[in-house]
Amino acid sequence: MSPAQFQKSVLRGMGASPFSSSVVLIYGGTRHTCPGCVVGSGDNKAKADQYGLEHERTLDVHIPKSTLTRAPEIRDLIEYKGRKYTLNSIEGHDDFSPVYVVSASAPL
Repeated sequence: MSPAQFQKSVLRGMGASPFSSSVVLIYGGTRHTCPGCVVGSGDNKAKADQYGLEHERTLDVHIPKSTLTRAPEIRDLIEYKGRKYTLNSIEGHDDFSPVYVVSASAPL
Protein backbone atom coordinates (compact mmCIF):
# COMPACT_ATOMS: atom_id res chain seq x y z
CA MET A 1 0.00 0.00 0.00
CA SER A 2 1.40 3.38 -0.97
CA PRO A 3 1.65 6.21 1.58
CA ALA A 4 -1.10 8.14 -0.23
CA GLN A 5 -3.44 5.14 -0.13
CA PHE A 6 -2.65 4.61 3.55
CA GLN A 7 -3.42 8.22 4.41
CA LYS A 8 -6.64 8.10 2.40
CA SER A 9 -7.83 4.98 4.24
CA VAL A 10 -6.89 6.47 7.64
CA LEU A 11 -8.91 9.62 6.90
CA ARG A 12 -11.86 7.55 5.68
CA GLY A 13 -11.80 5.54 8.92
CA MET A 14 -11.53 8.67 11.06
CA GLY A 15 -14.51 10.21 9.26
CA ALA A 16 -16.61 7.10 9.93
CA SER A 17 -15.71 7.01 13.64
CA PRO A 18 -18.53 7.68 16.12
CA PHE A 19 -16.00 9.87 17.96
CA SER A 20 -15.49 12.09 14.90
CA SER A 21 -16.07 15.77 15.54
CA SER A 22 -14.79 19.23 14.69
CA VAL A 23 -12.43 21.30 16.80
CA VAL A 24 -11.20 24.85 16.37
CA LEU A 25 -7.44 25.40 16.47
CA ILE A 26 -6.59 28.94 17.57
CA TYR A 27 -3.28 30.33 16.26
CA GLY A 28 -2.86 33.69 17.98
CA GLY A 29 -5.86 35.63 16.61
CA THR A 30 -6.68 33.17 13.81
CA ARG A 31 -9.36 30.50 14.26
CA HIS A 32 -9.14 27.43 12.03
CA THR A 33 -11.91 24.78 12.06
CA CYS A 34 -10.60 21.23 11.73
CA PRO A 35 -13.37 18.81 10.67
CA GLY A 36 -13.12 15.01 10.93
CA CYS A 37 -11.07 14.88 14.14
CA VAL A 38 -11.30 11.94 16.51
CA VAL A 39 -11.87 13.42 19.96
CA GLY A 40 -11.69 11.89 23.42
CA SER A 41 -12.51 14.04 26.44
CA GLY A 42 -12.68 13.48 30.16
CA ASP A 43 -10.85 14.53 33.29
CA ASN A 44 -7.76 13.59 35.26
CA LYS A 45 -9.54 12.89 38.57
CA ALA A 46 -7.79 9.54 39.18
CA LYS A 47 -4.34 11.04 38.57
CA ALA A 48 -5.21 14.14 40.57
CA ASP A 49 -6.24 12.01 43.56
CA GLN A 50 -3.24 9.69 43.30
CA TYR A 51 -0.50 12.22 42.60
CA GLY A 52 -1.95 15.40 44.13
CA LEU A 53 -2.31 17.16 40.78
CA GLU A 54 -4.81 19.87 39.95
CA HIS A 55 -8.15 18.41 38.75
CA GLU A 56 -8.60 19.38 35.06
CA ARG A 57 -10.64 18.58 31.96
CA THR A 58 -8.56 16.64 29.43
CA LEU A 59 -8.81 16.37 25.66
CA ASP A 60 -7.08 14.00 23.25
CA VAL A 61 -7.52 14.88 19.58
CA HIS A 62 -6.31 13.25 16.35
CA ILE A 63 -6.20 16.08 13.80
CA PRO A 64 -5.77 15.08 10.13
CA LYS A 65 -2.78 16.91 8.67
CA SER A 66 -4.73 17.55 5.47
CA THR A 67 -7.12 19.90 7.37
CA LEU A 68 -4.34 22.19 8.64
CA THR A 69 -2.40 25.02 7.01
CA ARG A 70 0.49 24.61 9.48
CA ALA A 71 1.56 22.27 12.27
CA PRO A 72 0.08 22.99 15.71
CA GLU A 73 2.45 24.47 18.27
CA ILE A 74 2.42 24.22 22.05
CA ARG A 75 1.41 27.89 22.41
CA ASP A 76 -1.79 27.37 20.35
CA LEU A 77 -5.22 26.67 21.84
CA ILE A 78 -7.98 24.21 20.95
CA GLU A 79 -11.64 25.03 21.37
CA TYR A 80 -14.06 22.12 21.74
CA LYS A 81 -17.71 22.48 22.72
CA GLY A 82 -17.18 26.06 23.91
CA ARG A 83 -14.21 25.30 26.19
CA LYS A 84 -10.65 26.44 25.40
CA TYR A 85 -7.86 23.96 26.09
CA THR A 86 -4.12 24.59 26.31
CA LEU A 87 -1.91 22.13 24.45
CA ASN A 88 0.23 19.83 26.60
CA SER A 89 1.84 17.63 23.96
CA ILE A 90 1.87 17.20 20.18
CA GLU A 91 2.91 14.01 18.39
CA GLY A 92 2.91 13.04 14.72
CA HIS A 93 5.52 15.34 13.24
CA ASP A 94 6.90 12.43 11.19
CA ASP A 95 6.28 12.66 7.44
CA PHE A 96 4.55 9.27 7.31
CA SER A 97 2.00 10.16 10.01
CA PRO A 98 -1.37 11.29 8.57
CA VAL A 99 -2.47 12.94 11.85
CA TYR A 100 -1.25 15.07 14.72
CA VAL A 101 -2.06 13.57 18.12
CA VAL A 102 -2.68 16.45 20.51
CA SER A 103 -3.22 16.24 24.27
CA ALA A 104 -4.69 19.31 25.94
CA SER A 105 -6.18 20.39 29.25
CA ALA A 106 -8.40 23.10 30.72
CA PRO A 107 -9.34 24.08 34.26
CA LEU A 108 -12.68 22.79 35.52
